[in-house]
Amino acid sequence: MEECGLYTDCNSYFWLLEGCLKYGSLADAKRVHGRILKSGFGGDSGLANRLVDAFIGFGNLDDAIRVVNEMSQRNVTSWNYILAAFLAKKMNHRVLGFFRRMLECTQLDGHAFACDLRACDGSNASFSCIEQIHAQIFRRGFFTEPIISNALIYLYSKYGDVDSAALVFGELC
Repeated sequence: MEECGLYTDCNSYFWLLEGCLKYGSLADAKRVHGRILKSGFGGDSGLANRLVDAFIGFGNLDDAIRVVNEMSQRNVTSWNYILAAFLAKKMNHRVLGFFRRMLECTQLDGHAFACDLRACDGSNASFSCIEQIHAQIFRRGFFTEPIISNALIYLYSKYGDVDSAALVFGELC
């Protein structure tokens, strides 16, 4: 396209990254990343999210995290990609640490809290950690989302706190 004098835009790079995932390699994705930065589209959050997704698709969490860290305007989607990748690799301690950073930097959604609770289940998280997350969930108004409430009920039950599990269940009704 560039050799023919056609200008690329965010959509062009989005589809190039899609092609890299389906037919290319990590090296191809890195080349596209370089072109994105050179062309001045590095600040586009949708394109950065696609780039994060591509790096994760190739198993390259380091570059995915680097892209998120370099984003001028991170959004919850960017962070959630990283949380999901950590969970998939059973890196629960990284989920918990990354989630703490998210609390300070971005508006959270139910998916982020659900990932954090799943990480608690798969790690040696303390009971107080679960209570702290529950407090954040309540403060931010996510206590009525079934995926979050179910995870809380499960974790409280697992730790033998039937009263807290019943309280969460009551909040659902």
